[in-house]
Amino acid sequence: MLFRLFRWSVLGLAVLPSLHSQEPAGALPIETGIWSGGHGSLEGERVEWVPLGIAFERKGASLSGEAAVQGVPMKLSGTIDGDPVEFRFGRSIALRVFRGQLQGDTLIGTIDVGGRTDVARLVRERAGPATADAGNAGIYADEAGTVLVRLSRHLVFLEPATGLSRALYTYDGERYRYGPRLAVPAPVSGEMRFGRDPTGRIDALVWETAEGGTRTLKRIGPAAVQPFAFRSHGFTLHGDLYLPPGEGPHPAVVWVHGSGKATRAGAGSWPLFLVSQGFAALAVDKRGVGASEGRYELADGGHDNRAHMLRRAEDVAAAVQALKARPEILDERVGLMGGSQAGWVMPVAAGLEPVLFTITVSGGATALSVEGRFSDQASELAADASSRSVEEVVEELRSYQPRDPDFDDYFAAQTAPGLWLYGGRDRSNPSILCKERIERLAAEHRRDFTVALFPEGNHSLFLTRHGGGAETHALDLMVPGLHARIEAWLREKGFTPAAAR
Repeated sequence: MLFRLFRWSVLGLAVLPSLHSQEPAGALPIETGIWSGGHGSLEGERVEWVPLGIAFERKGASLSGEAAVQGVPMKLSGTIDGDPVEFRFGRSIALRVFRGQLQGDTLIGTIDVGGRTDVARLVRERAGPATADAGNAGIYADEAGTVLVRLSRHLVFLEPATGLSRALYTYDGERYRYGPRLAVPAPVSGEMRFGRDPTGRIDALVWETAEGGTRTLKRIGPAAVQPFAFRSHGFTLHGDLYLPPGEGPHPAVVWVHGSGKATRAGAGSWPLFLVSQGFAALAVDKRGVGASEGRYELADGGHDNRAHMLRRAEDVAAAVQALKARPEILDERVGLMGGSQAGWVMPVAAGLEPVLFTITVSGGATALSVEGRFSDQASELAADASSRSVEEVVEELRSYQPRDPDFDDYFAAQTAPGLWLYGGRDRSNPSILCKERIERLAAEHRRDFTVALFPEGNHSLFLTRHGGGAETHALDLMVPGLHARIEAWLREKGFTPAAAR
């Protein structure tokens, strides 16, 4: 269901602490450190990638250590007898044996997974100080465009102009490498390193591609990331306020999460993108999550239902009110942006507290039960589309009569302009039905709503073959034109600072 998705959790990879080694200098580098990567299939009909993190300890030709497989820790043991390297996973029902070769700083081989054999790629990470990665996050720009660097479990970069996004794997304290897919670390496709000014502050990004190209980008923002707290129904909610460079006051945007127990980190690269457009951006831990007070579930234990979303809307409206009261924010120029479940939450919030606009990424617009039935059925389709197609599931739902109330009244009551963005291969949300519904409501109630469909986009608006969750970590690009579409809409409506002057 949509409630379980809009993960943006790509890169919530578990990383284990390095195990101590007594091996002398010059020994094979597999004996110590953290190894990150994964296993899966990158070609053909079955495209999927499962993140894997490993820490080794070597004694002679024997290996021992721990692995984190989708966040679940387990022991492993193995041997190094020249070439190849071999180790076995303990207590794993699926994972059996890795066999491969050490090529520089990369382990390349295969893993037996149940009844199949997966490609496996792991890179050795030389972790620097714990604060180093966080200090590298920011917005970098040159004549060719911008690059956004954020911190998840790894640093992740996004080039909005092309949609290129990759996890960065630590090579040393200042240099990082990335591979051919989002969380596939090898073979190496490029390298990034961060430059410092005379005071030691990060001020540049040097990007070298495998083809030999080099770009030097200057750090331009954000100007500051400040802790932000506000009250909602007796509870204090906490988050981060990103401020753009230059003197304020600034227009602002509140990021509205999708489903689940999301923290401010769940906003991904969107706050940095908004800052690059001249907006302040607020990302918050949900009520009862992270540093925010209160209880995530309702009093009856329910969550991610209609009542829960109405309560969420109250928290979003409180965040908007709190931003309007800040001197660095233009009090009547605060918009909303969010994904997935936020599609239902934002129109409700806009009715509680006036907003400048709403931007919805793969947002829900049908009755909740329609989305639920679609998500349950579409997520189970075979990855090779050998059974029913997503389109067939959508057509079957056209005759379904939901018994639960829809959110049409909230959509119809929204007076702020809205932009809705959908992917045609979304397996969580029936994007075609949502698009049709928003367009119908806009026509009936004469609302300034714009809807854009990217046919090859998944729920996270990455280019996808099938849209299934197994592809998540093996994705390549966000849909081309996505960020340009948002930028153009904001400019056309006069919402960006440059357009407002």
